[in-house]
Amino acid sequence: MSNDLMIPEKASVPSYILNPELARQANEAASAGISTGFPARIKLSQKAFVMVDSGGEEKSFPASKLYLAPDEQMYMPMVVIKPKTALSKQWYATAFNPSEEGKQPDCFSHDSLRPDPLALAPQSESCATCPHNQFGSGKDQAGNPSKGKACSDTKILAVFVAGFGINMLRIPPDSLKNFGVYIKQLSAQGIPVSNVKTLIGFDSTVTTPRLVFKFGGYLPEAMLPKVSELQNSLEALEIAGGVSTALPAPAKTEALPQGPDPAIAAKAEADKKAAAAAKAAAAKAKADAKAKADAAAKAAAQTETFDMDMGLDGTVEMSTTEAPPADTTPAASGPSDAELMAELGL
Repeated sequence: MSNDLMIPEKASVPSYILNPELARQANEAASAGISTGFPARIKLSQKAFVMVDSGGEEKSFPASKLYLAPDEQMYMPMVVIKPKTALSKQWYATAFNPSEEGKQPDCFSHDSLRPDPLALAPQSESCATCPHNQFGSGKDQAGNPSKGKACSDTKILAVFVAGFGINMLRIPPDSLKNFGVYIKQLSAQGIPVSNVKTLIGFDSTVTTPRLVFKFGGYLPEAMLPKVSELQNSLEALEIAGGVSTALPAPAKTEALPQGPDPAIAAKAEADKKAAAAAKAAAAKAKADAKAKADAAAKAAAQTETFDMDMGLDGTVEMSTTEAPPADTTPAASGPSDAELMAELGL
C-alpha cells in the first residue's frame, strides 16, 4: 500500500486542515458507541505495579524506573494527564476473589448517576437511591457487615508513564482520601496536577495496596504544550473523556472605541499603571515572606540536598542534634527531564 494512503504526522498537515478542537468534536461523534479495544492500564498486583497493554499482555513495571525517595519507599513517576470528573462505581454480587481479578462487575456506573447500559445486573435506576450505594451496606471478605458501601467508588485517571505512554489508573476506594489530600495541597499553592511529576507508591503501614501520592517536581516549561495536546489525545479521551483544561485560554480584553478619545485613553493608562504598581507590591510582599520563611527554616534545620534523577533538586530537613543516617541503598534510576522530552518528540 502506498504511503500516500497513510494518515500523515501532525507536523506535515497543512495549516488550513489542522484543527484539533474541530477534530475532537467531529471525530468523537463519528466514533461514538464504537469500541476500539481496552485502553492500556496500570494494574495493582499486591504491592506492585503491572502494566497491561490494550491486548491484555501484562508486564511488571521495571524496578529501574522506580524512585527510592527519602522516606525509603519506592515510587512510580508519572504525569496525571486527565482525571475523569465523575467517580466510577462497581458492585459485585459475590466477595472479591483474587483468582478472578479483572472480572466484570455485576453492576457498574461511569458517571455515578445511573447503571451503565452494559451492566449485567443493574441494581437500581439511580445510583443515589441504590441500597448498595449507602454507607453501612458493605461487607468484608468474611461476609461480615462493614461501615463502607457495597458499591465501591473509584477515581479514574489518564496518566503518562515514560516508556509506556498514556495509561488508565484506577484509584481504589481506600486510596481516594490520599489522592484528595495531595490534590488539595497542590491547589493551595496554585499548581495544576498536570504540570508536575507525581510519584505514586504504596502505604507501608497497611497490608492492602493503598496508594500514596507525592510531589515529584515541576515539568519543564517546554513540555506543557505537549501535555495539553496529550489531554485531547484519543487515548486520554477514551479513558477520562472531556476536553483539555491544562493551559488557560487567553484572557479576553475589551477593545477601546475607535477614534481618538483622550479621556478613555487617559483612564486606560492610569488603570495600567495602578495594576502594575499593585502587582509589584504583591511580588515584593511575597518575596519578603519567602525570605523570612527561608531564614526560619535555615535556622531550624540543616538541609541535605538530594537528586531523584529527575533533573530536580529536593530538600530533606535533618535535626541539628542528630546526624543523618548513612544511606547504603542505591537509588533506582529513572527518566530524566531530557529523556522525557525526547520521548515526547520535543
